[in-house]
Amino acid sequence: MASSREFVNYVREQLSGRDDVVIRPMMGEYLVYWGGKVGGDICDNRLLVKPVPSALRLLPDASLEPPYPGAKDMILVEDLEDFAHGCHGTRTAGTQKADTEEKTGIRTQWSPFSGTAGR
Repeated sequence: MASSREFVNYVREQLSGRDDVVIRPMMGEYLVYWGGKVGGDICDNRLLVKPVPSALRLLPDASLEPPYPGAKDMILVEDLEDFAHGCHGTRTAGTQKADTEEKTGIRTQWSPFSGTAGR
């Protein structure tokens, strides 16, 4: 079952305090980007986020579920209002990797668009 427009708008509204969050449609559902990096999915009217350290600290008791059959487990966000409140001051999913690259000057993943495989 595809996510409803109402649920997607609700997620967008709850995360509106962060200017680095973008929600884009993808293959019938939605991807959530934090700082330009994929950090979560909206599938079947559920928000699921990557189990990165900052998200696990924010949601220590949350259950892990795959967004769709065969996918890797992600954190199921059951209380979106608490999550949104907590993540307004927290750097999540995509921004953690960017921070590491910025500090070390080393890109941790090769990109076909970068022209080089790290430094």
